[in-house]
Amino acid sequence: MTDSLFAVKDQVVLVSGGSRGIGLAIADGFAERGARVVITGREEATLEQAVSAIGETSVPTRSLVCDVSQPAEIARTVEQ
Repeated sequence: MTDSLFAVKDQVVLVSGGSRGIGLAIADGFAERGARVVITGREEATLEQAVSAIGETSVPTRSLVCDVSQPAEIARTVEQ
């Protein structure tokens, strides 16, 4: 899908809270537009389900466990 407003092809997009609800819908939209999507959340099982829900795109979606209320976890996520 091409869309000048959301021209994110080949860019890295991190979606905090991307494992469900609005965050998952946003992550899916970015993936459809060719972005390299990383979703974060607090529960690994939920993140794995979200990656499966997004499905196959030109670039695989990646998930990382990160509690954004913990600064050390944010730093670790950014490094990864």
